Amino acid sequence: MKGLNKIFSILLTTALFTMSCQEDKYELEAPLDKADIKFEVTQDLATDPGGNTVIMTNNTPGTISMWNYG
Repeated sequence: MKGLNKIFSILLTTALFTMSCQEDKYELEAPLDKADIKFEVTQDLATDPGGNTVIMTNNTPGTISMWNYG
């Protein structure tokens, strides 16, 4: 019985390693045109009287907001 469990474990491990070694292929979609990007920039002076706070909102469907202030 112990020998059978060992053989089964070896076969299962080999099968898992074989199936996990497939290369994943990732592709990016075409970049958006500048005209398709929609965002809104507002300055809320009630929240920050000095005007140093800017609220940026992404209104482009299907995208994730990522702002780079550098």
